[in-house]
Amino acid sequence: MQPLVFMSAVVYALFLWWFVTGLIIVVYGRSRRVTDLYFACATIVMILALMGLGLSRDETSPAGVYLALTCGILLWGWQVTAYYLGYVTGPQSEATVREMAGRPLSLGLRFRYALQASLFHELSIVSLALVLVGLTWAAAN
Repeated sequence: MQPLVFMSAVVYALFLWWFVTGLIIVVYGRSRRVTDLYFACATIVMILALMGLGLSRDETSPAGVYLALTCGILLWGWQVTAYYLGYVTGPQSEATVREMAGRPLSLGLRFRYALQASLFHELSIVSLALVLVGLTWAAAN
């Protein structure tokens, strides 16, 4: 692979990753109406990204690889958006968070609270990974 081609792929991946991150940062902390609309749009993009991976799974051309990379970053963006905007988090309630505020907590208790705060997000990552494996198993790309 030529160095310029390799570097253009790296620059593209970094740009897209930071662009998606920037979109999440811009929306974070906005009104519930804005975040609901953004998350609905992100979910549509996630569905399109899954379809794009299905289309590009056997495509080994540079365009196919770029499409797969783009779809992968968009899927990552949906996962992060779902977590940071509070749509996919965990079973821990806000009452529990207020209850433990200001108290010294053991390492084990802190770990348990952290796991409860993000459990569904972590499970959704595993679920999406299994979907991706099923979608791209034995594919050329």
